[in-house]
Amino acid sequence: MPTGRWWHLSCGWLVSIFGRHLSFLVGLLFVLGLPLGLEAWSPYFFGCDDNYHQFLPVILESIHQVEAGNFPGINSHQAMGMPVFATGTYSVSYPGIYLAYWLAILCGSQQYFMETYAFLHIVAGYGATYFLLRRLKIEQLVAVSTAASYVLGAYVIFIGKAWYYTFPTLLFLPLLVGATLDLVARPTTFGRVAWWGMVAGVYFHSGNAQLWAYTMFFCGLLFVMKVATSQCCVQKWLALFLAGTVAVVITSPVLIAQYQLIADVDRDGSSFASMKDCFLNYLVWSNEGYPAYTGSLLFGAGLLSLVWRKWNVWAVLGVVGILCSLGKPGGIWLIMADSPVFEKFQHPFKFVLFATFFMLIRGAEYVDWTRVLRLSAVLNLLLLSAFIWDRGVEERSNLPYAPLSQASDQLLGDDRIYSFASSRLVGEKYSQSMANNFASYYGKNVISSYSDGLTYLLDEQIRQREHIAANPLAALQAYGCRWILVHESFEIVQAEPEKYAFVFPEVHEQLPIYETLEPNWTERYREPHFVIYELPDVAPLAFPRGSTQPLPIDVCGSGMRVRLQGIRHDQNVIVVNFLMRPGYVATQGDKTLAIAPDQWGRIQVTLDNHKDDLLITYWPIHW
Repeated sequence: MPTGRWWHLSCGWLVSIFGRHLSFLVGLLFVLGLPLGLEAWSPYFFGCDDNYHQFLPVILESIHQVEAGNFPGINSHQAMGMPVFATGTYSVSYPGIYLAYWLAILCGSQQYFMETYAFLHIVAGYGATYFLLRRLKIEQLVAVSTAASYVLGAYVIFIGKAWYYTFPTLLFLPLLVGATLDLVARPTTFGRVAWWGMVAGVYFHSGNAQLWAYTMFFCGLLFVMKVATSQCCVQKWLALFLAGTVAVVITSPVLIAQYQLIADVDRDGSSFASMKDCFLNYLVWSNEGYPAYTGSLLFGAGLLSLVWRKWNVWAVLGVVGILCSLGKPGGIWLIMADSPVFEKFQHPFKFVLFATFFMLIRGAEYVDWTRVLRLSAVLNLLLLSAFIWDRGVEERSNLPYAPLSQASDQLLGDDRIYSFASSRLVGEKYSQSMANNFASYYGKNVISSYSDGLTYLLDEQIRQREHIAANPLAALQAYGCRWILVHESFEIVQAEPEKYAFVFPEVHEQLPIYETLEPNWTERYREPHFVIYELPDVAPLAFPRGSTQPLPIDVCGSGMRVRLQGIRHDQNVIVVNFLMRPGYVATQGDKTLAIAPDQWGRIQVTLDNHKDDLLITYWPIHW
C-alpha cells in the first residue's frame, strides 16, 4: 500500500474514533482537570486525616516488604508486630496499590501515592460509569455529565481524601452493575460468569469489606428485580451461584484472615448520620455536616421522576440507598445493626455513595427522556465543580512528612519508642511525634499504633495497654521501650484543653504514665518540636528467659529469626519481645516448637536445641 494512502487511512480512522467519542474525551479532560487544579492549589490534596495518620505509612512499608521479597503479614514497626494483611484495610493484596506506587515514584516521590491512587480510580471509574450509561441508552452529553458527577461527587472527593479505600468503589460498582445486567439479560457463558466473579473477588482486596458488602447487597437487589422478569430464572440463579463461587475463591485469603482476626472484636456499629448529613446536602449548598453535595439538578431529577411515578430498578435502588444512608431513622439500618457481619459495620453515611450512583442513573434517564432538561446535566457538573473547589481549598494536607534530623535518626536507631503526643495533628512537624502509624514511614519502632477500631481492639493490645497503665515503668522496660519521645503537641493540648477538646481526654489519660516515668528517664537529645529521653534497664528484642543477654534478631513482614549465639545449655526458653498473637508458629529446622505468651504477653518459645536458628513465622490464616 502506498505510504500516502496508509497515512490518510490512519488519520481517517483516528478522526473517526475521536469523533465518535469526542464528548467522552472532553469529559475525561474535565475529570482530570478538576483534581489536578485542586492538587496545584493544595499539594497532596488526598493525603489528609486517616490517609495521613494511618494508611500511607503502613502501605508504603508493606510495599517495601514486598519489594524485599517478604510477605507483609505484620508491621514490625507498630504495636510490637501489628497485623497488616489480615486487616484488609491496607490493601496489600490489591494490584492497584502497586501500580499507584510505581506512578508515584515516576512523579518524583512515594509520598504522592494517595494522589496517584485517587487519580487512577477516578479516571477508571469515569470510563466504567460512562460506558454503563451508554449501554443504558443515555445520550453522550448526559452520560458524560452524569459519569463525571459521580466520580467527582463531593462525597467521593472529601471522604476519599480521608479514607483512600473509597476510591475503588468508583470503578468496581459500575463494573459489577454492568456484569450483573449481563448475567440476567444476556446468554449465560463461562466468560460472563468468570468476569463477574473476578471483578467481585478483586474488589474485595481493595481495602474495605463494608463497601464491598454494600456493593454485593445492591447488586443482589438488582439481580433479584431483573431476574423476576426473566424466562430462564433457574439458569440465571445458577449463573449467579457459579459467579459467586469464583468470587469467594478469590476473596478467601483475605476474607478468612480478616474474619479470624476480628471475629471476637467488640466493634459495635454506629449511627453516625443525620438527615442533614446524608440527604439535604444533595439539594442545598451547605457548609455544615458532611460535604456530600452531588448536584441537585441530576439527583433532583431522579427524585422528580418518583413524584411522577416513573419508577424502575434504578429508582428503587436509589431510594434504598437513601434510606440506608439515614442510619436508624431510615429503618433498614436497624435491621442491619442486628444482623451477623453487618453488625460490625460503622458509619451508615457510607451508603451515600450508592444513593448517589443509582439516583444519578435515574436522573440521567429522566433528563434524557425529557430532552428539554439535558443542559441541566452540564449545569449540574458546573455547580458540583464550584462546590468542590470552594470546599476543597479549606483543608490542606500536612504532607510531605517532615524528615528526621540525622542526629535523631541515629540516636533512635532500631530501639523501641514510647510517644507522648496528641492523637491528631497539633503543633509543628507532627509526624515526628511517632504517634499513630508515623513510625512505619521513618523505619522506627514504637509500642503503639493508630486507633483503628480493628487491631487496636485486639485482646493482646488491650492487655498491653492495661499493663502500661497499671505499672508504666516496669511494663515499658519489659517491652523494650528505651526511648521516650515527648512531642510539643502533648503540652499544647494540656495548655489549651478547651481548644483541643477533641483530643484532650486521650492526652489526659497519659498524664499518670508521664508522671511515673519522669523521675526515671534521662534527657538525651532536644529538637525544636520534641525531646528524646532514655529509660534504663529495658529488655532486648530477644533474650533467654531470666537473662538480659540480647540475642541477634532479624525481623521482617513474615516474622522473626533469632540466632542463638552464646546461650548456655540450661537456657531453654527464649523471649521474643513482640506481642504473642494467634497465627505465630515457632520452628527449629523441621520441628515445630511450643509457643505461648509470657506474663507480659510477649512471645515465649521452648527450644528444641541450641544449634539451629529460631524461626517465628506469622500466618494470617491459621487453624
